[in-house]
Amino acid sequence: GNITMQCGTDGSRSNHCVFAGSSRHLHLQGSVRNLVIKGITMREASDVSVVAELISPFSVEFIDCVWEENVGVSTVQILSVAADSDPGEEINPVTSSPSVSPQSGPTDGIDDDDLTDDILAGFGRDDVASDHFILSQCSFTANVVTDAVVVNMGATVEVTSCEFTDNKAGEGSVIFTESGSAAVTSSCFQGNT
Repeated sequence: GNITMQCGTDGSRSNHCVFAGSSRHLHLQGSVRNLVIKGITMREASDVSVVAELISPFSVEFIDCVWEENVGVSTVQILSVAADSDPGEEINPVTSSPSVSPQSGPTDGIDDDDLTDDILAGFGRDDVASDHFILSQCSFTANVVTDAVVVNMGATVEVTSCEFTDNKAGEGSVIFTESGSAAVTSSCFQGNT
């Protein structure tokens, strides 16, 4: 069915629900459909705050969420994988190929046995539009990453009414897309380097 994880009764960031610390806050894997996450603040992840290794069809939406003071590879990493591939395979976002070294990709240090508590997989209905990853009314502030703030590999990403402020990206990109698409509307970018 439909899955909604929200902060408080109205899903507003003003309710102060915070995921703090750890290497990852969420790891979405598989064919995740009709997942909506509302009003959650994700702070101080040391690798990638949200990893989404998604198999078509998928539909994920973050509304009124905050990413702040995360460090590592990126804050949000979206990877659309073929249905016949292994979604747990390490992928290097710069080369789009499996990592040669376990120390060189965005899934550094991940032990599949440790993912059980972090994975949300196989939820949803069959009657929704497929392959959408949406960031709406979200804020990305003071994140320091080696790649980009948002890394998209092969998915359709929509960024609407979001703010990107004072982020530092090693690759010089706030949003990096390869073999996918990103549509950015009504969003503000200020002080990013």
